[in-house]
Amino acid sequence: MNFWPHDAIGWLAVIVPSLGALGWILNIYVKEPLDRLTTQFEKMKDDTDARLEDHERRIMFLEKEGRGL
Repeated sequence: MNFWPHDAIGWLAVIVPSLGALGWILNIYVKEPLDRLTTQFEKMKDDTDARLEDHERRIMFLEKEGRGL
């Protein structure tokens, strides 16, 4: 009645593919969307920096011209 090695191999045959499938699902449904969000946030940061830079230039121009607040 010593079936331990067969039991361990059976459990490994079930657990290893299950963990692989779980990893694949997490990669598709969690990691990839988060990577896309990160890319979008980086682009948004660059856009925001450019807008702020333009805004600051306009304010400095208006202050130099004397048409400021």
